[in-house]
Amino acid sequence: SFDAQVLSKINNFSGKTIGDIVNILSIRIPKGKAAMRSIIMKLLGFQNNQSKIKEFEQSGIVIKVIPINTESKSLYESISFSAIKFKEFADEIWEDSTLSLQISRILFIPVGRNQRLVEMRNRVLEKAFFWSPSDKELEIIKKEWSNYQKIVKEGVSIEKIPMNTKKGFKEVTSLPNESSTKIIHMRTHARDSNDRDEDYFGNSIVKHSFWLNKQFVNKLIQNSLNS
Repeated sequence: SFDAQVLSKINNFSGKTIGDIVNILSIRIPKGKAAMRSIIMKLLGFQNNQSKIKEFEQSGIVIKVIPINTESKSLYESISFSAIKFKEFADEIWEDSTLSLQISRILFIPVGRNQRLVEMRNRVLEKAFFWSPSDKELEIIKKEWSNYQKIVKEGVSIEKIPMNTKKGFKEVTSLPNESSTKIIHMRTHARDSNDRDEDYFGNSIVKHSFWLNKQFVNKLIQNSLNS
């Protein structure tokens, strides 16, 4: 019933523009990257973007506001999690790992726009849905996570490819890319090439995080719309 209450609060506004929603809630559109999330939090009854309710904390629910194409109902990009610490990741056990907690229960809130750069007011709230990985999905995620951990433990190789950038090159790692996996992949998640971490052996490397694959989440969106 808690899930139903949360979805009801959001999906009662499904199909409305953000401009319509803020007018109904008698609030202004906040500034900054977290504007959309802040509006959703107020819609749910939160006072601000940092506030939490007991049920969310106890349930371990992660909220993901995801931009999708209004017409195709597909993502503009894969879904990221917080940046990892390579040394900590290398020593994690799956059952207690950061990623296992982050994917245990996700509330996806799609927000549609017909192109990437659309004024916030004109974006459309789409149908929200909860997702927890099935046993089969969890098995795949754990296998892919373990493969990344194995590579990190053995040492990530970094190749500097000549490119027309400020530094004159682009760093490419030996980590498998998105097309090589089914559900999750690991790639850079940093402000720029100077936002760095240290790998398992103390070598400098651009910060990375885990991402949910675009194609996989698109299937979840389609399943939700058709349910």
